[in-house]
Amino acid sequence: MAPTKYSYSKTLSSARTGQPLTVRSFQERDQDALFDLWSSGNATVRARLQSSTRMFLLGGVLGCVVLTVVVCNHLRKGWGTTALYMVAVMAQYWTLKWLLGQRNKVAYKRWAKQGDMGNIYKTFVLHKSRHFWVAERGGKVVGGVGCHARPHDYLDLPDSTYYQSRVIRNSEAHVFRLIVAPGARRGGVGSALMEAVEGFARERGARSVRAEAASMTALAFFGSLGYDLVHSETKLQGTARARTLEKVLPAR
Repeated sequence: MAPTKYSYSKTLSSARTGQPLTVRSFQERDQDALFDLWSSGNATVRARLQSSTRMFLLGGVLGCVVLTVVVCNHLRKGWGTTALYMVAVMAQYWTLKWLLGQRNKVAYKRWAKQGDMGNIYKTFVLHKSRHFWVAERGGKVVGGVGCHARPHDYLDLPDSTYYQSRVIRNSEAHVFRLIVAPGARRGGVGSALMEAVEGFARERGARSVRAEAASMTALAFFGSLGYDLVHSETKLQGTARARTLEKVLPAR
């Protein structure tokens, strides 16, 4: 018999904040808030954009300095005038940096919209073997996470090269896009989201849940939930070292 449509909602009290935390199924109205939360914390892409920006700025500033020295020597002005020219160079630097920052934000969002987080409803909710949850506190989205309980359907993702390279057991579920807002961390948001993921995976017949940690903080978090390190590998995209962890689900 085919699985029925999945829906989830659970409210937890919080002694730390005094505000209850609600973990529920994704709704289309959550799309913009989740996308902004995810994109602002995507370190790999931000580092790539910042690197290109730094190189461009360095070349621009060196060019401005050389031009200033040449002009001052040509005009035979004193150091006071030279100082003014240097102030102008710094003003150009900060203006250029701001303009490049705005350009990068637009370019990054355009790129990210093409991925799985650009349309969460289509990528996750429309599939019976996938789901996405939202953590909400005080009417504000503070986290989210997705899960694939049948990982062989990864091949229809916008970016599936990495998953095509792996031997994936269909009895394991995979965690996708675990996001927690910086101000909500260490407040039980991540563990509440993972509780929802594990329940869904178990209901869909998965025997284990796998997650990838690209930082020591993430590694410690999953370790605290009972996930064991399976192996460490270099991801095909970016330079981040992704460690794969797995938790065997208890039998019903």
